Amino acid sequence: MAKNNLRYILSLTVIAVACCFCNGGNAQRDEWLKAQTLVRLPSSVRNLSVVDGRLYCYSGGLLLSATMTAGTISSLAADAEYYQYDSDIDYVTKNPHTGHVFFTTVGSKGKHKLYEVIPREGRSPKIRRVRIDGVSSVDHPTFSRDGKVMLFSSPEGDYGGFDIYYSRLMDDESWTDALTMGASVNSSGNEMSPSVCGDYMFYSSLDTSYSHARRLCASLIYGSSASVESPSIGVGNNPTFDLPLPFNSEADDIEIAFDTVAGRIFIASERDGEPQIYVYDGSMPVVVVSGRVTDITDAEASNVDVSLFDNGSLLCRTKTNSEGRYLMVAPQNRSLTLWMSKPGNFGSSKEISTAPRDVYHAIPELVFDARLDRLEMGKAFYIYDVFGGDASIDISQQGRQSLQRMIRFLSENPQIKASIGVTSSMSNDQYFNDLVTSQRVKNLQQYLGEQLPNSKVEVYVEGNSYTGNAQGAFSSRLKVQLD
Repeated sequence: MAKNNLRYILSLTVIAVACCFCNGGNAQRDEWLKAQTLVRLPSSVRNLSVVDGRLYCYSGGLLLSATMTAGTISSLAADAEYYQYDSDIDYVTKNPHTGHVFFTTVGSKGKHKLYEVIPREGRSPKIRRVRIDGVSSVDHPTFSRDGKVMLFSSPEGDYGGFDIYYSRLMDDESWTDALTMGASVNSSGNEMSPSVCGDYMFYSSLDTSYSHARRLCASLIYGSSASVESPSIGVGNNPTFDLPLPFNSEADDIEIAFDTVAGRIFIASERDGEPQIYVYDGSMPVVVVSGRVTDITDAEASNVDVSLFDNGSLLCRTKTNSEGRYLMVAPQNRSLTLWMSKPGNFGSSKEISTAPRDVYHAIPELVFDARLDRLEMGKAFYIYDVFGGDASIDISQQGRQSLQRMIRFLSENPQIKASIGVTSSMSNDQYFNDLVTSQRVKNLQQYLGEQLPNSKVEVYVEGNSYTGNAQGAFSSRLKVQLD
């Protein structure tokens, strides 16, 4: 599993694509994500974790364990196994390095104490208090994939509210002083509930300067090499992403947990108006789609809208971070449209295939970089061959795709006027050539009017011949000028 880096995270983000195709709607919640509607939680849910294949959560003052049936949570009940250690237990996790269970208890003032369960042959396990100097409370601890780094949240935030810290395991089995994850992760709000999967730490953030709902984020804590065994964390500039909009709803999305053995991912969310647990069972193979967006000077293009479309239907949407990087998930073996846009720039549209290139990984990564060109008003650009073959006057499917860049740009900028001159390459019959060109103008004007009802688009006959295109008679050229 150590080499699955991005792969499992993005099994996770599949929930995103499944959650609700954009804008927080619920109608498209298909087979990817299943709401556990039969499980009624007594109150808000938190502290999701998976230990030895069993899901745990804390709700209504109780640590609950889940029973799974056919990939669905069939019941939640107070856990008897861990309550033998302490009646105030509210969270359990396991260190993959030592195999020891760790748990926290919550006191009357909301402070959390951390304990380690140390097995002893022929005797009851030893319960050892674990202290992390520098903080008075250790909430929701989790471990790096090699188990030698603990990540947790604590209310002693250097940046305000709850912040996320880490501590390294020493040779004597003690833990170093708490170190902050830095400003790339922490904000003046609350960062909580860290969870590690692959190369990434996932966590929830409530930064009121950015959003009034908790949102789920991911931060790269390992280097680009999958062989790295110690996270390069705490340096303050870890690449950090908001998970795509279908994953982050308009309501509170509280936290996630991973069952890497069964290939399930759990999310606690209030997107349907009350706290529920949602599960992705891995039934739909996916790929990670990521990359870097630059501007015309090759500088990082931040805050770029990045969207994936399947035959015109939005799958998911996100924005590039401060380094111009984005990260999404898509179903495998599809032909999709990757669209990127930012005010003041032409969008970038690319047809991509999500057929896996690397069959070694269960969840492969596909990288698609892009460059945005700045808009130059009054300067013409050209679009070729949007109509069908021979003397067709109908816009072809390929032609519709070629027009999407311009259509989306004009849709996002309705104040801009577009003048489009249509030219067809010369045939042997001048009259017939003019007739074809005129009808193409009418059909294009009608099509753009339907696609852009609020935009100012004029289509006209610019000429009946041009040279330089090898497609032969009746191939078309559109001269587009924006004002």
